[in-house]
Amino acid sequence: MRALRWAVALVFVLGLAACGPHKDVVMPDVTGQRLDVAKNSIKQAGVEDKVKVVGGGLLGVIVDADWEVCDQSPAPGQAVSGAPQLTVGRSCDNGATASASPSASDAQSAESSPAASTSDAPLTAKNSKDFAALLADPDGDCDNRVDEFAKEYSDRTVEFDGSIASMVNHGSDKTVWDILVHTGKAGPNFEFAGVSIFPGDNASGELNLPANSATPTQGDELHIVAKVDHFNATQCLLFLTPVSTTVTK
Repeated sequence: MRALRWAVALVFVLGLAACGPHKDVVMPDVTGQRLDVAKNSIKQAGVEDKVKVVGGGLLGVIVDADWEVCDQSPAPGQAVSGAPQLTVGRSCDNGATASASPSASDAQSAESSPAASTSDAPLTAKNSKDFAALLADPDGDCDNRVDEFAKEYSDRTVEFDGSIASMVNHGSDKTVWDILVHTGKAGPNFEFAGVSIFPGDNASGELNLPANSATPTQGDELHIVAKVDHFNATQCLLFLTPVSTTVTK
């Protein structure tokens, strides 16, 4: 019996030692930091759970360095019992939407958000974060983000460089064309539907080439200014209406 009591006592003591004081992991103060820096600070603090990010605009966070942490949960100094949550924005200064410091890893980093663009200025990869992200999205040929972009920026003008992936007659009309445009390995499939190359053809739109322009053919590189029409999820095509088109090569 004495041996049994000693064994019980030993187990109890060991149990107390195992349940001794435990220093909780506390949340660092990351508000105002770039998202990539904030994530690293949280990891360095000993938090193993994946950080939950709230915000990120229409297309979500593509490059962490382009976003700033505006709010955090838990608050600085509080114990972390689960996945921390960070709310991000382009800039947290009075809720203004502005560009974050560009990331060196983002070749198409934009200089300002679409909200900062004037309503009649063409959206480009340099002045619109959403358009830059769309062009750089490797899975952007046929997903919900293309549809969301088309709805958000319907009838807005975009400007970019692309190449003619295919060029086929629109129905039986030999002077009207359906032109598929790609920008590279990423981004949506852009489509000019039922357009003519030269003025006067019976078409719903024209490429509006400059005078004495070379006749565009499949494989040619183009500089395009066009208006966003709509996205067809069945065809995986983002339809555009040409404003002006220049054959660059």
